[in-house]
This record gives sequence, structure tokens and C-alpha cells, in this order.
Amino acid sequence: MADEKKPLDELSFFEDGPAPGSEEKAARQEAAPAEESADGARVISYLDQLSDTEEEKAGYERAKAPRMKPGDRRFFAICGGLDILLLVVIGVCLIVTGAAESSAQTTEPATQSQTQAAAPAPDGQTDVLSYEIAQDQPLTPRIKGVDFPAGIQDRFRTLYSANQDTAGWLRINGTCIDYAVMHADSNDKYHRASFFGKYNRRGSCYMDFRCTVAPRSGLKNVTILYGHHLSRDACVFAPVENYMDVEFYKTQPVIEMDTIYEDMKWKVFACFTSTVDPKDDNGNVFYYWNPEIGSNELQAFAQEMLTRSYIVNPTVDVQPTDKILLISTCTYVINNVGARCVLAARLVREGESEAVDVSGAYQNTNRRMPQAWYDQRGLDNPFRDVPVTFGITYDPAAE
Repeated sequence: MADEKKPLDELSFFEDGPAPGSEEKAARQEAAPAEESADGARVISYLDQLSDTEEEKAGYERAKAPRMKPGDRRFFAICGGLDILLLVVIGVCLIVTGAAESSAQTTEPATQSQTQAAAPAPDGQTDVLSYEIAQDQPLTPRIKGVDFPAGIQDRFRTLYSANQDTAGWLRINGTCIDYAVMHADSNDKYHRASFFGKYNRRGSCYMDFRCTVAPRSGLKNVTILYGHHLSRDACVFAPVENYMDVEFYKTQPVIEMDTIYEDMKWKVFACFTSTVDPKDDNGNVFYYWNPEIGSNELQAFAQEMLTRSYIVNPTVDVQPTDKILLISTCTYVINNVGARCVLAARLVREGESEAVDVSGAYQNTNRRMPQAWYDQRGLDNPFRDVPVTFGITYDPAAE
């Protein structure tokens, strides 16, 4: 059975620092059991995500409080009175019109939407998004006129109708990562924009523009997702760093990244730190954000990640026919360096159990780190002379 999905977060009201009430929301999530009840189907509704905490509501009211002169108050009071009178007149007209339409429809057969609304709620094995839409008639206009791609799952139609860049959904139990995944023709579009396209310094969770949004068979060998980890935020993609600790990994060895076409589970096999500037790692960079890795290279690619990984679980292997998911975000384990924390997982194979044996998982204390990490700690780098596979080489003489 599928778990219930939490809705999309909208943080565009806030410019600096953690969003008001974010600690309260995080506390509620931490208090939730790791294994949620399987009863009831998963429903994605971005409208529900707009609910605010009491602290947020109070903040909005303070922000809206005007500073007016006495003359301004009298002017707005008069305008308010006229608005109320106009609303009363409109209300009376609507009541009369509605009564006439209701009388005219009493002898007509029930429409399809009325039939759907009267139908009993589906059971826990059935997606209920279409049922929810039938119950909430104001949602219907959001879907009219949208050209849905063939094969889209019904439960994604509401999100897709609001933004056709919707690619899927990312969820990691035990964390606040529970976001819509966006996909555009440029990685810049959602780097600093919310789901609704408004400026947002936290940006959105988005898929590399070179990747494909498809069922499992149509995915590229490597799919890359990006998201921010701002130094003062406890959420967005900050919890990706939890996988640096093998004890956390043991509690959440499987994550979920669905596309609008298919739900998919992924088994985590590595979490590593990399840099994006060759100058910070002996003139090399591990080019992990490459969706064009060939099937014949996939195992060597995975091995390069395992060499750098904080965690190792021998029971999760990678085969040439597998699909890999990378979740990339900023990290501050190396000061004043453009470093990234990357979570790597491979798609649960068809017919394979989702269960993961974590009894043999261990903390990798001899992992490969960027040269800057060793330098800041006054340590020798045992990998200094080991070539970087899948790397980008920097030549100082070229400058």
C-alpha cells in the first residue's frame, strides 16, 4: 500500500532566514512515526500546502497593518462601506439566479460530476485524487484546457494543471524532504523560484534539464536532482547530510522519487562529498552530475561514489542495467569552498523486494575526500596520487 504524501511547500513569502513556523513544522514531522499508516491512498494537492502556522498568520497580519493618517482612515472607511453595499446587491442577485437554475435542474438527470460526487470514497488501494476533485468543484476549472501528456498518473493532474513543469515527487521519510520535482529547459529556472514561478531564495527541487521525465524504462541511466541547503535553513535539502551517518541510513535505506508517469522506490548505496572547482582537489573534479553515463560504465561510476562514500552497505549492489538517482545539494563540511553533498540510490528492480538488509552497513572512515578537506584539517591525503575516474581535469597553464 502507498503512504500518504504531504503537500507542496510554498515559502516565497520569506526573504531571509528560516520561514516563521518552520521549526514548529519540523517538530511535527519529527514527532510523526517513521512508518506511517498504509490505510488511505496518497493524494497530492498543492493547495493544502498553503496552510499556515499561527506564527505565520500573525506575521502576515503584522505585515499588512497599514500606517494611515486620520484622513486616510475616513476615506477607506467610506470605500469599505460602499464595497459592503455592492456585495449585498451582488449576493441578492446570485441568490435569485441560483434559485432559478436549481428549479430548472430538478427534472434533469444527474451529470457525470454529480454522480462522482455522490459516489462513496475509494478504498485504501485506490488513488483518490479524481474523487477529491469531484468533491471540490472549484478545482475543476484549474484542469480544464490543460493538455495532459499521455500516461500521466491521475494523482498528478492537479499539480500538472497548475504548472506543466511538474515532473514528479521526491520524498524521504524521517525528514522534511517531501517536495514536487520540477523540470525545465534550463537549470536556472527553479534555482531561485518557487513552484509557482515566484522568486524564492530557497528555490525548488528540480531535475537536471538534460534528464528525461518518464516511466522507469525511459529514464536515463543517471537522473540528477538539485536543491538548496542554505546555512540557516533546517530543511529544503539540508537533511541529505543525515546520510553521512550510517545509523540514520539504517533507518531510511529506501527513498521515493516518483515521476508523473510511475511511482518508484530507490535503494540508497552512497553519500559523498565532492567539489565543483578543480582547484580544490588537486586539479580534478569528480563529474558526477553527468546523465549520459553509459550502461557499460555504470558499475565503475558507482564504485567511484562508493570510494568517496560516508556509508557502505555491501547488500546493495549496482548492475549495468540499473538506473541511478543522485540528489545534490550544498554542504559546509569544507569551509569557504564550493562543496556538494550527494546522495546516491539505485532504482528498485522489477520483482525485487523493497526491503534492505542493513545489518552489515558500516561507516567508511577511509573515504576519499577533496584535497581542500585534508588541507583544512592538516592531514595527508592518501588518495592524492590516485586518478579520478569520470573527472574533469584543470590545467593551470591554460589560464
